[in-house]
This record gives sequence, C-alpha cells and structure tokens, in this order.
Amino acid sequence: PTWILEFIFVRDANFIFSNPPDAIEFGLGPVLRHMIGNEIVGVGDRYTANRRDQIMETSNGGAPLPCHAIFRSPDISCFRYLMSLPDIHCVFRPATGSGNNLIHWCAFSSVSFSLDALEMALQHPQIPGINDVIKVGYTPLCLLCMRREMPIDMRLKKLEILLAYGAADPPVGGRAFL
Repeated sequence: PTWILEFIFVRDANFIFSNPPDAIEFGLGPVLRHMIGNEIVGVGDRYTANRRDQIMETSNGGAPLPCHAIFRSPDISCFRYLMSLPDIHCVFRPATGSGNNLIHWCAFSSVSFSLDALEMALQHPQIPGINDVIKVGYTPLCLLCMRREMPIDMRLKKLEILLAYGAADPPVGGRAFL
C-alpha cells in the first residue's frame, strides 16, 4: 500500500521472498509462512523501516515482525499468523530498551484491523504488561490518547478495550496528552 515504485516487480519478482516486511506490506501471508516455516527467517529477526532488505540484530534496533504487521499490513492475516506461532511471545517486548511492546503498537496503530489485533494481543497467554511505560513515560492508554489522526470511533473502542482489560488510570503514564 505504501510503495510508489511498482516497476520493482518487473526488475526482480523474487525480492518479496527474501524480505518479510515487504511480504507483510503486500499481505502475502503464505510467503511469510513459507519463510518462517522453512527457517529462512526467524521469529525474533528485526527489520528497520529504511533498510528492510537487511535482517538487523536485536542489538542494532529495528522492529520485530508483529510490529511491521500491525502498522503496514493491508489486513489482519499476517498478524494473526504471527500471533499463532508458539514462540512469538519472545518478541512482544523489544530488546532495544525503548519499552514499546505489543500492546503499545496495537494501541497506537490506526490501521483498520488494529481493533481486532488489540483484542487478540490482550488475550494472548503471555501478554506484556498493559500498563508498561515506554522510555518517555507513556502507557498504551497515553499513546492512544495522543493519536489524534486516528478516527474517533476507533479511539473510543480501543479506550473501552484497554480499560476493560485493566489499563490503569491515565495519570500512571503522565498527563501530557490527556
């Protein structure tokens, strides 16, 4: 959806099979399953937004595949597949020290399926803390409140979901955007 260089398929139709974030962006769940199932890429591999052609070590930053799926996929299929993997919980919290976790990503995302993704994430048996604070001091609830360009009906539904699952009162994460 965000690609402007459509001619890339003419030049190299196989690039998509070596790049999980691109497969996610195009909604190619079977390609992603093939890469992970055949151990071409690992669940814990991280990718940066500007250098998606290289697998990044966790010490070098980059985002795990569920983060790419929640922000860049055209539908929920890739996210649903990743959440079904038995060892996916190892990437719920980034190793970079930023503090953002799966709940933060789902709360902040404004893609159409992020409501379902948020509920799916909150129901996972090894969910990260719903009130975890990122490096700058915001909880998922605060991130949701600061996301002004998100449609108001989506924001309200996510607010209801977070509160229903035990999100703390807003002052826990600071009052800056509330």
